[in-house]
Amino acid sequence: MISVAAFVTMLSTVLTVTDAYPRVISELKDPEKDKPEDKKEKWKIYRISIFIIPVLSLSILYFLSGSFTILVDFAAGLSFLSAPFLAWFNYKLVTGKQMLKKHRPGKSYRIFSLICFALLVVFNFVYLYYTFAP
Repeated sequence: MISVAAFVTMLSTVLTVTDAYPRVISELKDPEKDKPEDKKEKWKIYRISIFIIPVLSLSILYFLSGSFTILVDFAAGLSFLSAPFLAWFNYKLVTGKQMLKKHRPGKSYRIFSLICFALLVVFNFVYLYYTFAP
């Protein structure tokens, strides 16, 4: 019973991500545009992405499946290295014009956020140095 529940949970997660990730990528082109020709372009990007993303994912699994340690190191490293980019996008989102002024963080919190962002960048350089230095 538990194995069936685990399988259904993993399968639904895979299906959700396989659909949602290309949708997000297609919206990145022009999220504000809703004209019919824009929707056609977004649909084209979605169809390409829904094919390319699983192929890339399966390629990573195929080439890194020989050693589980390499696969975990790759996933952890990629997650770690993406953190400053995600932090910067988040910072720009909550401090940008699209956020109402009353909901934006105050000056002290923005300074704190930038310090944390700088630390993320420094830690990434340290990680890269220790990972790739001879």
